[in-house]
Amino acid sequence: MATRIYERRQTTADGNGNDFFVQDMTREVPVDSVPLTAQSNLAGTVVTTDEEQIFGFSRITPSSGGKKAIGFWSERVAEQVTISGDITFKYYAQLAGSGEWLESKTIRFKLWKARRGERGIEDFLGTFDSSIPITTTGTAYTFSAPVVTPFILYPGERVIMRPYMIKVGGGPQLAEVGTKTVNFMFGGSAATTADAYIEFTETFTFFDNYHIFYLRRTSSLGILNAFDMTTAQSGLALTTGVVTAASGVTERQWTRTAGGTPLEWISPRCKRPWMFTGAEQLGMVRDSSLAPIAIFFYAFESATGVNVTYRFKAYRWRNGVLTQCWQYTHTAEIGTTAAVYRIVPTIVPVVTPLEFREDDRVLIRPHITPIGAMGSGSATFNYDGVGSRGNLYLHAAATNPANGVAVAVIRGALEFKSEADPAADWTIPGGGTMMGVDN
Repeated sequence: MATRIYERRQTTADGNGNDFFVQDMTREVPVDSVPLTAQSNLAGTVVTTDEEQIFGFSRITPSSGGKKAIGFWSERVAEQVTISGDITFKYYAQLAGSGEWLESKTIRFKLWKARRGERGIEDFLGTFDSSIPITTTGTAYTFSAPVVTPFILYPGERVIMRPYMIKVGGGPQLAEVGTKTVNFMFGGSAATTADAYIEFTETFTFFDNYHIFYLRRTSSLGILNAFDMTTAQSGLALTTGVVTAASGVTERQWTRTAGGTPLEWISPRCKRPWMFTGAEQLGMVRDSSLAPIAIFFYAFESATGVNVTYRFKAYRWRNGVLTQCWQYTHTAEIGTTAAVYRIVPTIVPVVTPLEFREDDRVLIRPHITPIGAMGSGSATFNYDGVGSRGNLYLHAAATNPANGVAVAVIRGALEFKSEADPAADWTIPGGGTMMGVDN
């Protein structure tokens, strides 16, 4: 069975320090009916090189300013695999601009792999050229090309793909007349022509770039006051957390009921060590469109005079000890009717780098904090409802979750394990030893 990964209009991968504008390639089929557009950098210029890299354009231009060459970054490979069969590329392209095209244009794809644990180091894998001329009508194109030199993907490595504009047949391109571009579109749903993908003949699997958890009302672990974070919805009508606001309060944790038990959620156990840094996860796109944690939820305050917004804190839980690693404080007051709120990429969180070990957990606590002076009243947090979770984008237009669907997205090179899996040796007295005596 072949392995297909789709080019997405979102960025979730943890960084490798590259200076191109990165989009995801994931196994999940895109759900957006409207794709994004990138284009060659020909407008108003003369290009006579053999290839011209496709640049980010329109909504995918980074907030740090200026266009950047676009690239696609896969999830991490989970098992060693040798790639030797044909690779299939599907893409959507169109000739655009004014003036005269002096020669036929097509698309070239180049592949690299990013080594695990070696920041910024890429190994070139091969060049794959389409021979199909692009037309002035937006069209879906598909072609397959052989792998000239087989290569090995090792666990933890990623595939990087960058698209280029070339002349059909290759070779130096002629100077163009007018302002000419090649539009390269991707990220549309499978129901559209822009469900761009790359497909390998070989079957292999990937680790996730991110983990999506629903904030539930169940408490199966008995840790602190924490409710569960699970990958499945409850299927029930939403429930609410209500916190009392009062004059002079500068921060107060949300509670299950007014004045009641604090509201908080805890993740499953980590499967292996990972480093929570924020900077590593932000580094690849060089702007604030990524966050190591993203949260989407519905909330409202009881009256305009309550004057509160939200703050989230994240901690590492290790054998009953909490260590804070992340804090996000919103800068605008929440409204008086239920509306969706989220982590906004232009607001930079406070990140404390922290190492997680196997069996550590992530714990999240919501708080209210004042905008100006806090007044009397309350604020309500809706969670554990049923409905769509949306597309959860940060840097592109988001499709919001349904009211009551509260979601936490944790990004980075981490994995979680089942509660039925055995505990790590270090958590067991005498673990990894014989009767407590070192081997």
